[in-house]
This record gives sequence, C-alpha cells and structure tokens, in this order.
Amino acid sequence: MTTTDERLSERAYQALRADIMLCRLTPGQRVSEALLAERLGFGKAPVRTALARLCQEGLMAARARSGFTVAPITPEDIMHCFQLRLTLEPMAGRLAAGRLTTAHVRRLVRATTITVEPDDPDQHRKILEADQDFHETIAEASGNPRLHQILQNLYERGQRPLFMGIPQSEGAAAYRAGSQPVLAALIAGDGEKAAQLLYEHVYTGQNFVIEAVLRRYPSPEDEGVD
Repeated sequence: MTTTDERLSERAYQALRADIMLCRLTPGQRVSEALLAERLGFGKAPVRTALARLCQEGLMAARARSGFTVAPITPEDIMHCFQLRLTLEPMAGRLAAGRLTTAHVRRLVRATTITVEPDDPDQHRKILEADQDFHETIAEASGNPRLHQILQNLYERGQRPLFMGIPQSEGAAAYRAGSQPVLAALIAGDGEKAAQLLYEHVYTGQNFVIEAVLRRYPSPEDEGVD
C-alpha cells in the first residue's frame, strides 16, 4: 500500500517535473530544497526524494553544498531527442495503422484541427499541447506501452525549449500542417505510408526546433568567442 510519504513524494515529483518541462523553472536556474519545499507547500523529505528522481532523469543536477540546478537546454540534447524520435516514431506509426480506436481518431482529429484566435494569450501553449497530444496518441495506439513511455519522455524534452517563448513561425505552422496526411494514412491502415510521413513530419520539426534554439542560445563559436 502506498504510504502518505510516498504519495507526497510523487506529488512533489510530478509538480516539479511539470515546472521544468513548462519552463516555469527555467533552464540553468539555481534552486534549493528549502525554496522548492516552500514553493510547493510540502515538507523537505518528499521534495528531497523528488529531486533525487529528477537528478536521475537528468532534469536536475545537484551542486555540492549549493543546492540544485535545472538542466540547461542545448542544441545537442535536442538533437539527441530527435535522433531517437526519427527512429521510433515511424515504428509507432507502422504499428498504429489500422489499430486506431474511435477515441484515438477523435483525439487525433481534435489535435490536427485546433484553431486559436490570434489575440489569444494562450495560443502558444494550446498549439504545443495539441501537437504533443497528436504524437502521444499515435504512440499509445501502437499497442506497445514501452514504446509509448519512451516517446512520451522524448516529446516532453523536445517541447521544452518552445515553452521558453521561442515564437511560432511559418516553419512551425508547416510542421503542424504535416500532421493531417499522417492521420489519413493511419485511418487508411497504410503503415508504410504513415511511417514515411511521420519521419518527414518529425524531421521538419527537428530543423525548426534546433534553429530556434540556436537563435536563442547561440554557441560561443557562433558568437565569435575563442
């Protein structure tokens, strides 16, 4: 049976992980156990356990006698995530083709037809969440829970830099528009076509995200620093 301490630790972990993924705790930010406990309204023990899990996942780094640092965002990390997605997402699409339930189709249609008003202050978040739901639904429909879990983690890490306020652009719009042909192939049960379209869709997203990250976080070489 789950104890009260375990439940509190899980709640602290989920809250802190969400704060990191949504960049409410910003990349490179220094934090302390006491500060986070106060922020969450929990005792130090569950926060300490949550921080240990986040360090194991690479989302936090412990600093000797000086608290913790939120994992930075780097082009290399984003590239590594997309390298895995380019291999695994076509597999998920191939497995999901012809297996979509009515609930899956509804979620995918909702994600690919989302509309937001230009003056909606939440438009950025809504578009990102719709895109993530699209990919996670395909992974879920693959019928392979381990594949789903791995891809879910990769989606979250890949979306993280976009929550830093990197603006949507024509490249991002084209990336989202590419989801509708994928959906058509999945519904038709054409696994090979779905796999190829997903590869192209993810590749387009990779280029957009990496270029956006490089613009926001230029490397020393790009800045002319020796």
